[in-house]
Amino acid sequence: MTKPTLRSIGSSICSTRVTILLILVNIAVFAVAAILDPNAFDHLDQETFLLDWGANLPPLTLSGEYWRLGSAMFLHIGFVHLAVNMIALWTIGRDLERMMWWPAFLALYLISGLAGGLTSTLWHRHDLMLSCGASGAILGLVGAALAYRLLGAKTLPVKDLLISLALTICAGVVFNVDNVAHAGGIVTGFVLGLIVRLAMREGYTLFSAALISGVFAGSALMIGVVCSKSYDADMSIQLKSAELSTVLDDLGIGDVTHAYYGAISMNGCTADALKASTSPEKITSLKGCSYPVTDEVKWLSRYLRPRYARCAVLASDLKTTFTAPSDLQALNIVERFCNRELQLYNVVFDGSTSAFDPDRTAQASADMRTLYHNAFLLKPEYNDTDPEPLTPDSPVIPLATSTAFRAIQDRAGEQSQAIIHASPCPYWTCDRM
Repeated sequence: MTKPTLRSIGSSICSTRVTILLILVNIAVFAVAAILDPNAFDHLDQETFLLDWGANLPPLTLSGEYWRLGSAMFLHIGFVHLAVNMIALWTIGRDLERMMWWPAFLALYLISGLAGGLTSTLWHRHDLMLSCGASGAILGLVGAALAYRLLGAKTLPVKDLLISLALTICAGVVFNVDNVAHAGGIVTGFVLGLIVRLAMREGYTLFSAALISGVFAGSALMIGVVCSKSYDADMSIQLKSAELSTVLDDLGIGDVTHAYYGAISMNGCTADALKASTSPEKITSLKGCSYPVTDEVKWLSRYLRPRYARCAVLASDLKTTFTAPSDLQALNIVERFCNRELQLYNVVFDGSTSAFDPDRTAQASADMRTLYHNAFLLKPEYNDTDPEPLTPDSPVIPLATSTAFRAIQDRAGEQSQAIIHASPCPYWTCDRM
């Protein structure tokens, strides 16, 4: 047995560089998520963790979050899931990569993973089936290896192929991973593997490289077309309606029983501050709402403003769907209120008075609370419990506007509400609490 040299080691690494890179990327994603997110190893919050970092959930994916098909390929349920998949990837990848043009190998891996995820998404389009992991892409490599063996590549070890196949299947059974994605991945990999093998029989020519590139580009385009044709516009609307209701509840504007700790008292302080006689007095009182600077105030400083900004964006987006005059009036009230509150809390926490108008802010707040009060009374389950009694000087909101607001909130179904309550937002857009 010859002793390995630096040259032989370098040659081995070079011939499997894409496989090594993919393994390192998967490990890096797992490590970064585990370090940054406190929910990473908490079994009670694991669903939230996976959703936040981009796991594939069919209703979310088909509502326009197609990027989840890609991000889910690099997420794993835990260390064991990651380890099993990376062993399987190394076992089959190192052999197959040496026999393929490396760009084709990388493209085959990615396309198989996307196709597997899309197959799962379409199969479970009405289910809350959460899926993630590299197994769909790895089985794409297994499918390509089978195609290579079928077309005479006898140097591809059957043992490695079987080990990789067994590991990914076992991972699917143990971790209850989506086997539909496995099927989509292996079939895609087999078909693409056949094409690559046939194209490369005469060696690496300009024609074969162009043919393979065209096939993979066409495959990616086909996935994009299927995604576009499968877009669920109704679920997208439901999710936005559910999120708007949830944001208002969290901020203590909607159902106060679901408000986050500290939001109600802060709302009360700002409301009292706006009752001062003059604008300078109002601004001084608002600034006083952030004192003393406790941990609760620091938390509210991070949390409230992003939520009000999100509220304004959601109300604006929903105006493209709900276009009746009463709908637009209701959403305008919500959008105006959230924008005014955002300016108000800039005063509270930063002392910034830019574009802040105390009187208009107070009016926007009164309009919003009257709108919600009237809409609350329209709920079938109303039981004579008024969330916040109106005062004699409260603004008059037309019944049609309140009814429209109630209908917008009710547009959210149980499934969309469950998704929103599970905190489905990528980590970099969430303000962790």
